[in-house]
Amino acid sequence: MKAVKTGGALLRLNEPVQSWSVVGKEVHVRTNQRDYVAARLVISAGAWCKELLPKLQLPLTVERQVQLWFQPDSDSADWLSLQCFPYAAWQYDEDGHFYAFPDFGHGVKVTHHRGGQMTSPQTIQRDVNDQDVQSIRALLQRYLPSVNGPLKSHAVCMYTNTPDLNFLIDEHPDFPEVLIVGGFSGQGFKFALAIGESVADLLSGQQPDTALEMFKIRRLQDKKIRHDV
Repeated sequence: MKAVKTGGALLRLNEPVQSWSVVGKEVHVRTNQRDYVAARLVISAGAWCKELLPKLQLPLTVERQVQLWFQPDSDSADWLSLQCFPYAAWQYDEDGHFYAFPDFGHGVKVTHHRGGQMTSPQTIQRDVNDQDVQSIRALLQRYLPSVNGPLKSHAVCMYTNTPDLNFLIDEHPDFPEVLIVGGFSGQGFKFALAIGESVADLLSGQQPDTALEMFKIRRLQDKKIRHDV
């Protein structure tokens, strides 16, 4: 277990949560290392969110996504650099999207946006196979042939999707001491600052500047889970 202090917060890394409960007005959290007691709790556990909230039966699905970094050809290296090449996204058919990031010194990052295999944190395939790579290479050959060079590195991540692909930011329906923040559907990073400010306001009893009605839990009730994302 490693603890890191930064920005006034103490981060305890590699300390999985085993359970949580509300006793009176206190929230109790048990990890594999120790027990914690607090006045408020934020559950923002990504693909593990549903597992930490089993009684709510939230309609969240976990989707495997593969990220690839390619070495561009030498003639294109300048315009694919951070100074020249923006974040870019393409819609190549009715439901298909992919995006690319500039070369930060480790290659150009390219990946699909949605369309991955449904999985779970326990069963996800962490290895990258030829089909993962070739599906991106086919798009690069069509749209960005100068990026279609040697594969430098890869990583596998997970999208946690809600049925309508909107976020989940709301108090637990049974425990107002607990705030649920998740279901970011592959796009939460773009709104991280606004989400963080809103969560901080909610924890301190203030009204957030951002309207959060569309992110309430009740909208997910009786909705069919999308299996085509």
